[in-house]
Amino acid sequence: MHIQPDINPIENVWAVLKKKVERKVKYMVIKNKKISQEEFLDIVRQEWHDLDNNILLQCIDSMRDRIKACIDAEGGQANY
Repeated sequence: MHIQPDINPIENVWAVLKKKVERKVKYMVIKNKKISQEEFLDIVRQEWHDLDNNILLQCIDSMRDRIKACIDAEGGQANY
């Protein structure tokens, strides 16, 4: 089975967003606050809106290195 490398920079953006959402939800759980689906979606929307543009730019700017790592790994597992 040949695994295709994932060099899509949005994966890193999702990871940052997930961490921010998890932090906020964890805080609410510690405070024993129940979170409705709509409240959760509001948190996701707000964290997405508040993402620092530099994070997005860093992910985009890393593409040259991601592609090079993929080429160097001959399409296999890249250390990125």
